[in-house]
Amino acid sequence: SGVGDNITVNVTFPEDYQSADLAGKDAQFDCTINGIYIKPEFTDEFVAENLSDQASTVEEYKQYLKDTNFDTNLKSWIEDYLDDNTTAVSYPKKYLKQLKSLQKYTAMQSFEYMNQMYAQMYGQGYNDFYEYEGKTEEEYDKDLIETCQETEKKMLTYQAIMEKEGIKYTIDDYKKHLVETDGNDDSYTDQVDEYGDAYLIQTMYKDKAIEIVKDNATFTD
Repeated sequence: SGVGDNITVNVTFPEDYQSADLAGKDAQFDCTINGIYIKPEFTDEFVAENLSDQASTVEEYKQYLKDTNFDTNLKSWIEDYLDDNTTAVSYPKKYLKQLKSLQKYTAMQSFEYMNQMYAQMYGQGYNDFYEYEGKTEEEYDKDLIETCQETEKKMLTYQAIMEKEGIKYTIDDYKKHLVETDGNDDSYTDQVDEYGDAYLIQTMYKDKAIEIVKDNATFTD
């Protein structure tokens, strides 16, 4: 096969696939080969040419990966530790209601996309959102509350850390965050309309709170 060729890929969905109708089923995907890439040799020259922002030699790049992975794993450990060792005395109802609405909205968007894909592949989709989820409406709502309470507990923990440190963000800080991460704040208006100021500000607390805990941690071999 070469570039531009059309090929058929045969696959089998996993037995534990989220959709019971597709679990364990065989399927075919028609694909077009857009490009063929040859894996280059990983040498100092390759690093200097393609990875110069991180290192100039293979050994330097390997050390960069070690340091980066250590930091990523440490943050993940701190997040799990905070989650396992904190409790919520109460769950603010307004915030919980917002989290439930956002999560269900996201899930229904996914359902609409997947339902359209299944209809194209198999000639029919699901009857409704709850059939797709494999739950009754009552079961889904119960699980949604539990999931959102867990999310709310985490966010309240991060907020408590920030308050103890005397750090408070505003929506202007979020706009600056967008510029730093995206290069602009073009999506700001749409995000505020979709999520609201308070939720967007809250999303900034997690990374900062974990950084605070990390900076105050003591490491032993």
